[in-house]
Amino acid sequence: MLKNPLAVVTKSTKPRQWEDHLEPILAVQDLINMAYEGFVVADVGTADIELKQESVFSRSPELWISRIMTVPPGSKAPKSMNEYPVFNLSQIGGIRGVDGWIELSRKHGRATGPISKIYRFGRGLAVETRCMEIAAAIDYWSESHRRAGVAWAGKPNGSLTQCLAKFAGSAFKEFVGDLDVWSKIFRDTYNRIKHEPVFSYDAEDVYTITRSAEILLQSALLNRIARNKKMTGIICDSHRNYRVGIDVRQIVARGQL
Repeated sequence: MLKNPLAVVTKSTKPRQWEDHLEPILAVQDLINMAYEGFVVADVGTADIELKQESVFSRSPELWISRIMTVPPGSKAPKSMNEYPVFNLSQIGGIRGVDGWIELSRKHGRATGPISKIYRFGRGLAVETRCMEIAAAIDYWSESHRRAGVAWAGKPNGSLTQCLAKFAGSAFKEFVGDLDVWSKIFRDTYNRIKHEPVFSYDAEDVYTITRSAEILLQSALLNRIARNKKMTGIICDSHRNYRVGIDVRQIVARGQL
């Protein structure tokens, strides 16, 4: 449940493990972190136990859960909570979208983790490592759908990166300039970082092409929970991603890093 002012509530009709309650709360916090591009701390928490008779023991003192109440080492809080987020609750489909994200995180953590956990564990990865992490997540998401026989992920639609880029909608094509060229540059960068010791590149360009792939994956996953493709346009058009769009189109225009 969500309440206003924002409160995330989990309930069970019988005793459950503590982690069973904490898992969906962490997933919701991950979603908020993505929207504000920083670690949004929780202010307070309590645990209520429903008893047949009222008792002073039915409500706990304030809970302290460091995982959700303190900014982890290497992470940063949002610059401002008054700045427009990348997306808002209504755009992802309201409570239904939040529920979808919790379920998606539970079933497909290999896809959701790389785009959401960076705000929990920090962006301290080298750009090369980040490139491989995002590429692996895209491969996982596309391949899992390919094996399930989903049409958009079929081999006729190209590489695992290409088919996801095509399925994300026209907004991503506008964002990068040319889907086929962009897909080739991203895959070549990923493969050459892995296999070519003499591969020479500009780290800023690797960051840009990787960040654009991260935007693609985020769009695809949020499209899933919103049950439409509007999230691609919302994310690509965000003022927070404006500079990335300019830089990636310049890379695509020259056809290589």
